[in-house]
Amino acid sequence: MKTILFVSHNIAAISQLCNLAIVIDKGNKKYFGSLDKAINVYSDILNSQKTSQDFCKSKNQIIIQDYKLEEIETNFFSDYKFTCEILFYSETILEKSYINFVIENFDNTLVFHSRTDVYNIYPNFEKGVYKIKIIIPHLNLKAGIYNFWFRIVNFNKK
Repeated sequence: MKTILFVSHNIAAISQLCNLAIVIDKGNKKYFGSLDKAINVYSDILNSQKTSQDFCKSKNQIIIQDYKLEEIETNFFSDYKFTCEILFYSETILEKSYINFVIENFDNTLVFHSRTDVYNIYPNFEKGVYKIKIIIPHLNLKAGIYNFWFRIVNFNKK
């Protein structure tokens, strides 16, 4: 029996190639054992490091206050959809903007992409708190780790 050490952040590749895993965080071993548990430990570490400040202060003065991505069952036959809610604060007036929303696999492969400008929708944002709710169609997602992000692009910078 041979042992191969495979080092990666690519969960899909690790899932295909490995049956045991070690999770290391900041040079410290956090877990060694089954692959499924290692993926959960790794996911928990990533989620604990992502605070609203990580996502948030940009040149456009948008501050994310909260975000939530949830799967919802829409009918008896288990046709699942997702909702994404993003609570943010605009420190400035943003006129004629568009919202860009993306879901990617852990390896940054695009899964879903939507922009309001494609639908000729250009919202204006005054200074204040806003909640955006996006309903995402059934995506056939497998269990795993996904990245989602959004941005507000402003055409009339003030």
